[in-house]
Amino acid sequence: MTEVPTIEEIRIALLQQDRAARLGWTAAHADAVAAAAAGDLHADARGFYRTGRHGGRGRAVARARIRALAAAGFLTIDGPTVTPTDDGRDALAAWTAYPPAPADVEADELTPLYRGREATRRAREWHDSMAQREAEIQARFAETVARAEANAAAEAERRAARDETGHRYATVWDAIHADRSEDFPGDDGTVTTYVGVAPGFDVEETGPAVSVPTARPHAVPARRTARRALPRKHVARRRPRAAVPAHRPAVRPHAVRRGRPPRSASTR
Repeated sequence: MTEVPTIEEIRIALLQQDRAARLGWTAAHADAVAAAAAGDLHADARGFYRTGRHGGRGRAVARARIRALAAAGFLTIDGPTVTPTDDGRDALAAWTAYPPAPADVEADELTPLYRGREATRRAREWHDSMAQREAEIQARFAETVARAEANAAAEAERRAARDETGHRYATVWDAIHADRSEDFPGDDGTVTTYVGVAPGFDVEETGPAVSVPTARPHAVPARRTARRALPRKHVARRRPRAAVPAHRPAVRPHAVRRGRPPRSASTR
């Protein structure tokens, strides 16, 4: 009777299958991690990585391959010693238990182990950076809002101070659209700008109104009618010429129909 796997065993098997499929390793990557797990991978005095025990000359291993595995969190380099990490051991176990199809091309950068320690560390670091970035954006937004409110308050104070000093406005537009409530003392209806009294408004209610010169209407020119051109009598009219073909045929068609030999144009 076969033993039925437990739910935990099924979960671990599915996780290993996912991890093995997501590794993206070649056979050389698996061999390097296996050599490091067996203690057969080290760096010699010249900095080249080789398999075999310390002091022996084994098979050379590409330096870029070891660095890519170390950057993804599968190996740890401590001087001449190269050892696998916990993610490296778990990845090697998943590769051995459920060997996927090896990658055709050796990638320069490898992805960390799926749901491994390195992947969790990177995800946590990314979330922390995003939280910090969001806090910086919120602080910058609050600073911008505070600056806008300060500018609005300063503008309101400037307008209030300007209104208290004789209702002087920068432009006629500001004077026309100004507030005409009872809060302005001494408002006699006079609109004064930096260039003087605005035209079109009374200086005093009882005094004469300021006369504004009106523009004289432009004289509309009379509509010119086009004259009909009269024919010139002293120019003699020429008769139209008949159309002449570009070339005259050398053979007369009626002569051909009668069966007579055609005559050339020179024997006519």
